Amino acid sequence: MARLNEWFHPRGALARDGWDVVVDDRIDGWRWTGLRVGRLDGGQRLTLDARPVERIVIPLAGSCTVAVEGGEGGGDGDGDGGTIELVGRASVFDGPTDTCYLPIGTAATLTGTGTVAVAEARATTRHPLRRIAAADVPVELRGGGASSRQVHNFGTPGVLAADRIIACEVITPAGCWSSHPAHKHDEELPGRETRLEEIYWFATAVERGRMPRSDADPAGFFATSSSPAGEIETRALVRTGDVALVPFGYHGPAAAAPGADLYYLNVMAGPGAERAWLISDDPTQAWIRDDWPAQGIDPRLPYGVAVEGPPEPVEGEGLAEPVEGERLASTSSASDKVPEPVEGEGPPEPVEGERLASTSSASNKVPEPVEGEAPASTSSASDKVPEPVEGERPASTSSASDKVPEPVEGPASTSSASSEDEGNNG
Repeated sequence: MARLNEWFHPRGALARDGWDVVVDDRIDGWRWTGLRVGRLDGGQRLTLDARPVERIVIPLAGSCTVAVEGGEGGGDGDGDGGTIELVGRASVFDGPTDTCYLPIGTAATLTGTGTVAVAEARATTRHPLRRIAAADVPVELRGGGASSRQVHNFGTPGVLAADRIIACEVITPAGCWSSHPAHKHDEELPGRETRLEEIYWFATAVERGRMPRSDADPAGFFATSSSPAGEIETRALVRTGDVALVPFGYHGPAAAAPGADLYYLNVMAGPGAERAWLISDDPTQAWIRDDWPAQGIDPRLPYGVAVEGPPEPVEGEGLAEPVEGERLASTSSASDKVPEPVEGEGPPEPVEGERLASTSSASNKVPEPVEGEAPASTSSASDKVPEPVEGERPASTSSASDKVPEPVEGPASTSSASSEDEGNNG
């Protein structure tokens, strides 16, 4: 029988060697993926030894300089070495960030400000070092209604050339669910499911647009359950710095409490020959997808602002509110394609071997009341239902609304349109 929360690690429980978080194969039963999270304030330097892993450096809050040992040149970092500048962002809720892919066997030193994460995966094949600008990160609006979420696909197949690693970020606005329906990827079923370990690193903040409160304790919720591949049971409140590991089993939902926004970084990898995120939904929950097209994306999304110059990190793991007066990013066309997915909340997810298309939406206008009739009552922020005409039954209404994604340092590509190549679950 599974031990409750065996694979859940509260903030500080995985601190080691100058890092706030270290996930690697020293954890019993963990093999393919790794994660390091540390702070760079006060002149702190974090080092990465040359090991048989590939890595992605991700500024969570603030900016970061990656000095690759033995490298030549510099600039944007494309190639095999040099110094790579990652402009970063004010917080994880402020859109995508610059990232840097480090090939297998690469040693590097990190300096800068704020908080940085390093996603890792065991690898055998070397791919080129690469800097991925925030403006080049596909931003996906996934789900619908109370299952709306925003995904930054910086390290997914189709976006990043890599050996095994799959990584992405997910923002779930207050009161919404993500990693929903619950799903699994713990066995190799050709064309249907891939075997992948998964790491969740969480952050929470007072809901965007609300005044910060000194007495607030924003939190979310995360759950896992057993599958034929193994027994697991996680039922945990999650806050900034907490880590959940998923070696097997169904995982989800990740729920943002009312008044509290939820973020998580997903890192996945596994032993299979195919680098792909193929999942199987919990058969008791898969039907929820059918409701998403009519519900549309939550109008609060996307989160993100353009930042001019390196942002100053905000204390408290970089969970800053957006800066007043900063502009929103422009949206891309409805034909933009979404990159191959990561799990959990990551890349778009296929079900039973097929990748589902992400939902698109269109704005609905609110009907003007007819003279002599009572004003229409509201059912949501974007739909108004007119009063029924006497003698007639009121018609049911549904609506959807797409907002414009907002990237860091230049508009990131955004998609809430369907794509035959990709779907999702997140």
